[in-house]
Amino acid sequence: MTIKDFTDTFPVPEGQSYPARLHFAGIFDNGAGARLENSYIHRSPELADFDVFAAAGGMNKARVGEFPEIRPDVHGDSSLRITSTPDSPDQNAKISGIEILKQD
Repeated sequence: MTIKDFTDTFPVPEGQSYPARLHFAGIFDNGAGARLENSYIHRSPELADFDVFAAAGGMNKARVGEFPEIRPDVHGDSSLRITSTPDSPDQNAKISGIEILKQD
């Protein structure tokens, strides 16, 4: 099954900003350019044409995208979308982990 688009919404208390971490790992594709993805937070593009294999430095290596101040929408939600790019050879959208952290 091909999953070209992954979208999820995370409820968080309103009135604060939250650091978010998106965890990616190149565990399926064994070369640069095999999987290209776009990442959006609240429909705003954050990572465009992201190649985890190239960014992490090879297969079976991880890369974390840090986003320091994510604010929830008017409903108290934070939304995340990962899509494969139209020209990506591997059309599967993939993310390995998501953290939305409370500020101290």
